[in-house]
Amino acid sequence: MCENEHMILHTRAVGRVLCALGAVLLGACKQEPRDNARFLGPCADPTSALAPAAIDVYVRSVTPLPRRFLIASGTDSALPPGSDARLQRHGPTYLFPPDTTLRRRLLERLDSISGDVGDLPTLLVTYRGVNRTDEYRAIVRLGGYFVGGNAEGKTAHRAVQFACDTARWHVVRAEEERQT
Repeated sequence: MCENEHMILHTRAVGRVLCALGAVLLGACKQEPRDNARFLGPCADPTSALAPAAIDVYVRSVTPLPRRFLIASGTDSALPPGSDARLQRHGPTYLFPPDTTLRRRLLERLDSISGDVGDLPTLLVTYRGVNRTDEYRAIVRLGGYFVGGNAEGKTAHRAVQFACDTARWHVVRAEEERQT
């Protein structure tokens, strides 16, 4: 290949790269205003989609640290989609059945496992809702009830606070709520 052909191929390759880079930069410039809701107006309304992010902060804020979790299904206190998977990252998660006979059997089984390995704090986690407190703040409320073991009957209700910064909701902190 002669030097001129090599130079032409190199120039074309550089041109393609610069064209692609320009398209990416132009796309990024067009995306910026849409992604930066702080300058366009209020943040999008908070939804139950914030609950999975709230789960991590919630679990870390509970004392004693839960080792197993129970979740209800088919009720107004059931966790929103995606939250149960996030909860499973923190420990085994079991479905807490609405039928009292099945509940009793599940709790007996969990107690028998605890008897073999020591106290395993088990927390029934409930969803209590989400609401906006002002233009850039929202709260996800999660409830918890220790079932069995040394922490039996103890509650763990938390308000997980979020702030909107550059069009994204970020967890700020979790605070204890004394509601029943």
